Amino acid sequence: MKTLLVALVCLVGGASSVWADKTYMTTMTGQLGLSDNSTPAWTYYTKTATIKAGETYTYTFQNFTKGSSATAEYQTWIAEIREETSGYCLDARGDGGGWIWDGNPTTNTLVYNYAGKAWDEGGRSLSDFMTAYNNVTVTLTISCSNDGKVVTIARTATLNGDTDFSGTWTCSNFAGHDKTINLIAEASHLNITNVHANTTTAEKNYALLNVDHTASSSRNGSNAITTTVDAENEHYNNSKAAAWGGWAYAQFSYTIPVGYSVESATLTWSTTIIGNSGTRNNDIYYVNAGTTIDYASLTSSTNLNPDATFIVQVQKTGPATHTGIETDVSSAVRTIASTQNYIIFKWTNNAAGADLHGKTSANAPTLELVTTAETFYTATFNANGGALSPSVTVYSDAGRTSPIAKDALSANTTYYYRAVLAGYENYEGSFDVETSDPVVNFTMTAKTQYNYTVNAVDGGDNILASNIVSGTCFASESTSFYLPSCVLVDGTLYFKQAEASYKSETVTENNQVFSYPYTTSSVDNVVFYVEGENISGASTSTPTGNQQLASKGYMGRGSNLTLTTLPVGVYTIYVKYINTNSGAHTLLVKAGDTNVINADDVTVRPTKSGSITLTEPATITLTAPASSTSGVDYLYIVKTGVPVTVTPAGYATYVSGNNLDFTSTAIKAYTAKVNGASKSVVLTQINKVPAGTPVILYKEGGATENVPVATTTDTPAENDLIAGTGAAVATDGGAGKINYILNNVSGIGFYKAAGQTVAANRAYLQTTVDAAAARMTMIFEDDDVTSISEELRVKSEEFAPAAEFYDLQGRKVAQPQKGLYIVNGKKVVLK
Repeated sequence: MKTLLVALVCLVGGASSVWADKTYMTTMTGQLGLSDNSTPAWTYYTKTATIKAGETYTYTFQNFTKGSSATAEYQTWIAEIREETSGYCLDARGDGGGWIWDGNPTTNTLVYNYAGKAWDEGGRSLSDFMTAYNNVTVTLTISCSNDGKVVTIARTATLNGDTDFSGTWTCSNFAGHDKTINLIAEASHLNITNVHANTTTAEKNYALLNVDHTASSSRNGSNAITTTVDAENEHYNNSKAAAWGGWAYAQFSYTIPVGYSVESATLTWSTTIIGNSGTRNNDIYYVNAGTTIDYASLTSSTNLNPDATFIVQVQKTGPATHTGIETDVSSAVRTIASTQNYIIFKWTNNAAGADLHGKTSANAPTLELVTTAETFYTATFNANGGALSPSVTVYSDAGRTSPIAKDALSANTTYYYRAVLAGYENYEGSFDVETSDPVVNFTMTAKTQYNYTVNAVDGGDNILASNIVSGTCFASESTSFYLPSCVLVDGTLYFKQAEASYKSETVTENNQVFSYPYTTSSVDNVVFYVEGENISGASTSTPTGNQQLASKGYMGRGSNLTLTTLPVGVYTIYVKYINTNSGAHTLLVKAGDTNVINADDVTVRPTKSGSITLTEPATITLTAPASSTSGVDYLYIVKTGVPVTVTPAGYATYVSGNNLDFTSTAIKAYTAKVNGASKSVVLTQINKVPAGTPVILYKEGGATENVPVATTTDTPAENDLIAGTGAAVATDGGAGKINYILNNVSGIGFYKAAGQTVAANRAYLQTTVDAAAARMTMIFEDDDVTSISEELRVKSEEFAPAAEFYDLQGRKVAQPQKGLYIVNGKKVVLK
């Protein structure tokens, strides 16, 4: 059952007589007393209600007094409980006092309980009390015992200054008759702002509504009257004696709470027929919803509100005054109450001089409302035997456009519902409510799920990277996913073409594949790439004062996020930022303790880069300074060079994991092929060396140089060099092969291997047994003059005639021709 809140405006003074036969009125609202508190002491205004046996009522109001006026003896409220037959019984007062009738009017008991004492004790004055009591909210809870003989008034209030001012009055001398509650404002005023009526049994409540406005408009005739608003008599005949009628209006306002319906509405009105005798008609209408009337501007020339709805015709004779005419207007109030909180009644068609008693008349119109709390039922929904918990919405219409609460269902009504649960088909059904809470059972069907993948292609059907995005979607439904900005394939970074980052596709079959082009541009030799969303340690929460945007997520300012560890080499790091605040520091990229990118850039979405040479491995971190407010879209690292060293011996074997370009370096690279006839190794220069190709490096006197990483490579000549694995190399290479190690035992050359360990970035020589020798020297290929050190390229005539030439086998040559010889312990090439 729900508690009713109904607006009630009772008559001023002497209103209790109205309720002599109305024993269920329990509500009071509105202002009581004059706003300026100008009412003299010992005079008061009253609002009235009725209390029944076994019921409890609560009234809340705001109390206003004159304050500290020294002459104000009384400025407060009084709550009187009077029995209909025996009169005064219980009096609770706002000034702390109260009278309790003990059955003998000569020995009535006066009780004070202002903070446990009379207000004039302990130096307190009445004016001090009134000041403290001004603008204070007071709650009165009034209870009547089941036999109707005991009434209790409990007061709750806190005075200004945090002084508790609660108290209780009880009287047990009632005879058991119905009782009247009179709430009185004495030389003060009250604003009754929150009234809960009949908190024990709120099934039926009555409210007597005073009229808001009355007004009239005459029509025709020589004695037309001026429009009158809120006067004692509202004439609805143009002259009180003519044969033509006019119009009269009365407006009432009310509040009907949710969950209550109008059981009945009774309009009580009075009329005086002054003119001709005989029966006169009084046609009563109600003005349709949505109509407002400017009462002060009613004219005498227009039949206002022609669309008003007829209620009843009441016939009265004259000349006479007829008071307390009751008219059933229940249907009219029910119709209007659904759309507005006021109703306008209209009287017309009474000829021969009559009037409607107006607002200021003692017989002013009233409207009595009886409202009844509806009994509501609650539906319980049981999906798949209780295994599922969908979201269920109940509707009052089959089109499912008007939702209604599941606990506000009326009896003998059909309702409609829709159940929604992720992963299941929506279920729609209906159910009937009779006179109990319904349980609705239904079964939902699981949706079919499809898998899908997204590939990166080169603009056609050639797949660059497969499964860059994958997921599951319900059959024939749309799914959304994020396309990465780039894809990294075998060291080449491909950039997304003109596609939005966030895509939506409808999956119409299982294992469906979607392809997006990634060939707008590309970068080679990329050793690391990460999308901002995938940076470990980044958050996607909303930033607060000590956070900042990072990787399309957030990281705390002053923190570091580890990206990767780079080996020795030369690198360029590229970052595409997302700036959120102009002038703010972007995120830093550091290699160990060194800032590689230290940008202070306000450009929207800038791309920044920085290079670094690592002579030892370093950890790459993303660092957020205290002032950072930027984010990262993506970051990638390109290896641009490799530090290469040749010892002072001048020669070294080498195997790189990168494509290297020796075109413009002082260090030269050669492949090696054994010449079986001369028992020597012929070196053929190669400029752009593919990764993994074993070569011999040469630089007279040795050097260390950063060799650029190549984007294209040359095709190596036939090569007898074998890349090392970090294992020992024996002489016997198996299958008729002999292994040689580059050494300087008796001069630079290749010597038979004898179990030496060859590192993975070094190489050894392997040849057939037939070509084997104890030691093989190196010969630079003759026809590739650009690949041989100029320091070794000399003409024979540059040597003194006494110089002795030896071939590589150590035999003396009398007349040397073009070729490689040993002269004075040095290798020379004659050309």
